[in-house]
Amino acid sequence: MSTLKLIKEHGLYGFLKDGNIFIKPQYNYAEEFTENGLAVVCKNSKYGFINQKGEVVIAFQYDWVDSFEQDIAIVEKNKKYGFINDNNEVIIPIQYDHVSQFSENLAVVQNNNKWGFINKKGEEVIPLQYEDAWWFWENLAPVQKNGLWGFINKYNEMIIPLQYFDTNGFNDGLAPVANDDDQWGFIDNQGKLVIDFQYDYAENFSDSLASVQKDDKYGFIDIHNNLVIPFQYDYTTGFNKGLAYVKKGNKNFYINKQGNTVCKRL
Repeated sequence: MSTLKLIKEHGLYGFLKDGNIFIKPQYNYAEEFTENGLAVVCKNSKYGFINQKGEVVIAFQYDWVDSFEQDIAIVEKNKKYGFINDNNEVIIPIQYDHVSQFSENLAVVQNNNKWGFINKKGEEVIPLQYEDAWWFWENLAPVQKNGLWGFINKYNEMIIPLQYFDTNGFNDGLAPVANDDDQWGFIDNQGKLVIDFQYDYAENFSDSLASVQKDDKYGFIDIHNNLVIPFQYDYTTGFNKGLAYVKKGNKNFYINKQGNTVCKRL
């Protein structure tokens, strides 16, 4: 991992090394270095990438870029999206209206208001036929037709029928889904309702807990629908490495899986 630390001075971004300025603040925007040793930077409304010496290795030529993941990055030109590798070779043409990062070796793409999936060769393995779609989690992807959501596998077979009014996809073997009364519950990967429709909103499980909302307050349940952390927060994220970011009144802070405050954030 990089030893360089992103800083911002006088509205410009640069990097520190061992507490000293190593790459002087000069960018209108920048992100941390990723595992391949490259960082997103922006100058004069154009995006490119630098290495850890501060050398521009992919020129400022894109209207927007995302950080590299698995040695490929999303890029935008003229309101179209595609993918490049870290040699700046276009590996998937810049031709889509929207794209996602790859998940389980497939990416969601959109053209002409229709969504489908491509592989890393750029082949459209699931045709652009859906009104909306999310990426694959646990071998299932949420897709929408005629205003209703269901789940397909990687062969485009409808595993869980189009019947839900919203969803957030699978994690830990369960997916939150909403019915026509805008109440949320959870289904398993066979489509069985295992946590009844009872919440005003529900997020995916992460670290075996899910954020759920009732009466404008959020708490956390486990996969057996036990309320582990009471409804008390105005906003939450999911847990990541044992911590969740929450907001309560005018205070923002991190909690652990027991609901204890572990780090305050101003």
